[in-house]
Amino acid sequence: MARFGLATGLRQRNVCRLQWADVDELNHCVRLPADRVKNRKALVVPLNRDALAVLELQRGVHPEYVFTFHGKPVWQVNTPAWHKALVAAGITDFHWHDLRHTWAS
Repeated sequence: MARFGLATGLRQRNVCRLQWADVDELNHCVRLPADRVKNRKALVVPLNRDALAVLELQRGVHPEYVFTFHGKPVWQVNTPAWHKALVAAGITDFHWHDLRHTWAS
C-alpha cells in the first residue's frame, strides 16, 4: 500500500478503500468519484509502472477491494503493524502523508 501511495500520491483513505471498479486498466488510471475525494471533486490519477506493478500483485486477492487483510478491506494504515515496520526499517518520524510530499517532489 505504501508503494502504491508513493507511486500515485493518493491519500491514505483513498488507497485503503480503493476498489477494483475504480481502476481503469485500459487507460492506466484510477478514477475516484467526488463523494470519495476530500475536496468533493472527481479525481483521475494516472498510474505509472510502479503503481501498475502493485496492482498486478494484488490481482485476484479480493473481488472488490484492491488492498485487504485477512479478506477484509483495510480501513487505515496507522496500526501497530505499520509502526513495527517503520521501526524495523529504521525510519523515524514518518507519516503516510509524507508519501504525498515525496510523490509531489
